[in-house]
Amino acid sequence: MAGNPGNAGSAGANGPGGSDGYCKNSGSCTGGDASDGGNGSPGSAGTLGLNGSAGNEADNVSLLIGALSSPISIINIGGIGGAGGAGGNGGNGGNGGNGGNGANCAACHANSGNGANGGAGGAGGNGGNGGNGGNGATVNVYVPTGSANLITGSSPQALGGTLGVGGSIGTVGGPGNGGTGGGSNGSNGSPGSNTGVNAGSPGIAGSPGNAGSISINPATQS
Repeated sequence: MAGNPGNAGSAGANGPGGSDGYCKNSGSCTGGDASDGGNGSPGSAGTLGLNGSAGNEADNVSLLIGALSSPISIINIGGIGGAGGAGGNGGNGGNGGNGGNGANCAACHANSGNGANGGAGGAGGNGGNGGNGGNGATVNVYVPTGSANLITGSSPQALGGTLGVGGSIGTVGGPGNGGTGGGSNGSNGSPGSNTGVNAGSPGIAGSPGNAGSISINPATQS
């Protein structure tokens, strides 16, 4: 059975906007400037994909076959391994908050606030491993001597499951805009940065199962 994919990371919260500037009633020119926006939060990481299940092993059997009039073929193979689940994608970073707007005042203009930076994207989750293939069985076939040449058999290896791919990095959050008006306009923030944030690594493919065997034996004559 295939492994379940990992869950995607949650998006980061957007940064709060700055408060607007205001005019003071007193003659002082301090304390009325707009505030800066808040930074966006980073996205959370995607979760790990689950491993695929191993394939079932074939059961050892003995087959007693009567006289044949036409050819038959016997295939002896274990179950194929389940595929590994894909890693979850990282969540997107939150946007930076906008700076507050300045105010035009009679005595002193209140300056605008700066925009904030966006948050980084979340890391991708690692992919799950593929399950190993199941082993083939030991099959003993008993058949009358005259029909032995009508039987063909094969014991291929069961394939291992494919690897799960790693999740991708979340998108960075956008920058907040600087406020406008008043004494001076605020500066814009910067987009988030994914420096040091990694995409998920792929899992490991499952190994094939061991081949079984088929032996053709003369049936005991009664």
